[in-house]
Amino acid sequence: VQDLEVASPATVSRVGIVFVAPSQLGYLPYLHSWILRYTEPTKDEKKGDGDPLVAEKEVLVLPDSVLKQLKYLFVDYLPTVINFIHNRCIEPIPTADIQIVTSVCNIFETLVNVENVDITTSDIKELNTICKNAFVFSIIWGAGVSLDTGSKSKFAQFLRETLKGKAPPDPYGAFVDAKQGGVFKSWDTLVDAFEYKSDVPFFSMVVPTRDTVRYSWLLRNLLHRLKPVFFT
Repeated sequence: VQDLEVASPATVSRVGIVFVAPSQLGYLPYLHSWILRYTEPTKDEKKGDGDPLVAEKEVLVLPDSVLKQLKYLFVDYLPTVINFIHNRCIEPIPTADIQIVTSVCNIFETLVNVENVDITTSDIKELNTICKNAFVFSIIWGAGVSLDTGSKSKFAQFLRETLKGKAPPDPYGAFVDAKQGGVFKSWDTLVDAFEYKSDVPFFSMVVPTRDTVRYSWLLRNLLHRLKPVFFT
């Protein structure tokens, strides 16, 4: 609610919040408003500068042609992914559509931001590649990790078929290096060699593996962007 000039006592008691059922609202309004954060901020939005909970991080303004591709991926292709997950896959803990959408958007932000992408030196082709691959990575880790083992294999095959070569051969085995033009690299390249230290208690030892690396990467980067994280 914008103001309380004509609000009823019931609305005031809810601090001006009006509840709309997800089944009525859907997730497309969220997607359209989220994409706007990659456009030039308005004067009112700039007032939040300096407050990390309002402005979060400096805005990365993408060219119109890149935004057009971004809108296609999120508004046109993402619903196809959500339908596949709900109708063809098994989720041990069922998720709502808006949960999947926000997770995908949050992970995308960890890659496509001013810290990783230099808009002054990147051409349109490189920006499109970064956004496209970042979207694929976000789909994998924002939508495809709530599935059981058998469904993950099915989901990986679905991505390879529908994205037609844009997804890595092993979707869960690669990450996007946004600072290097958005190329896919194996998680194994980030796994350090284990060094045994006799003075370290056995239960304090951590052996680096692909799992420890990728989940640590997600946790670290999401928290850096002030995004909530839940692992189970």
